[in-house]
Amino acid sequence: MRVSRIVVLCLSVLVLVVAVAGLALHLLVQNRVRAMQTFPDPFAAIPASERPSASAERAQTILLAGIDSELDTSPGRSDALMLVRLTADRQHAYVVSLPRDSWVNIPGHGMDKVNAAYAYGGQTLAVRTVERLTGVRIDHVAVVDMAGFRDLTNALGGVVITVPEDVTDPHFVSFPAGTRRLDGAAALAYVRERRGLPRGDLDRVRRQQEFLKAVLEQMGQQEDPRRLAAALDAISHTVSVDKGFGTGEMMRLLLSFRKLRGEITFLTVPVKGTGQVGDASVVLLDTRVGPAFWKAVAADSLEDYLSAHDTELLTGPPR
Repeated sequence: MRVSRIVVLCLSVLVLVVAVAGLALHLLVQNRVRAMQTFPDPFAAIPASERPSASAERAQTILLAGIDSELDTSPGRSDALMLVRLTADRQHAYVVSLPRDSWVNIPGHGMDKVNAAYAYGGQTLAVRTVERLTGVRIDHVAVVDMAGFRDLTNALGGVVITVPEDVTDPHFVSFPAGTRRLDGAAALAYVRERRGLPRGDLDRVRRQQEFLKAVLEQMGQQEDPRRLAAALDAISHTVSVDKGFGTGEMMRLLLSFRKLRGEITFLTVPVKGTGQVGDASVVLLDTRVGPAFWKAVAADSLEDYLSAHDTELLTGPPR
């Protein structure tokens, strides 16, 4: 199913803005990109022999790690991990989500939920874990604090979403079916919620992808330059990137999205289902389908892969 985590919003909004903007807006985006905080090189401590080779020249792969500073005061399990893949010919872009509860092998720690990698070893261990799982070489890392999404939504004057059916969660926030405009606080609750959803984290991923579409549409329709500037400010204060991901490279990457044929494609890693390991609820990855899927990602042949695999990766309606 075509799915994304909400943290990809920050990159996608910048892509959309650059694609439709003139010079003045281009400079505005560039200034906000330059304002993003940086963290030390996460690749320096990884032996070269351990890393996958770059299988497609000029392709770019960015690991997005979403954290939630308000809900998690520990050293920081990632709330989401995604790979953003821009093909070498710049004709296609894919965002592949790894559910936070995916049961994987974390180097040096054994089997655990994938979101534990960030807590155990920060960006470096997250990179090692995802590269070992996927066989796809990561070029850069971006970290997004989901709490900042509240400010982004408020900067846009709220976002209109449609809830297809009632969702009741006695421990969190309930959302009745219908169309409404959410402010920042309600939007953050909407994308965080999972306990009231039938498939938990998997349904939350689908819900967030639909919400992302609504935000992107509103960004594209935004005519108030003050609101747009405020939204970009919110993004720049929410995203941090590895030190090697310079302003020039980031702007070139964003500008290259103008060559895309069609929309960004949001996917989730092939999943077999959910299960229980001890007291933990986990997402079980499909080890039969997964290797071929990741091979297609690395070889820039995802378009052919998706065409040949029916609708197993297509998005269903959120709950």
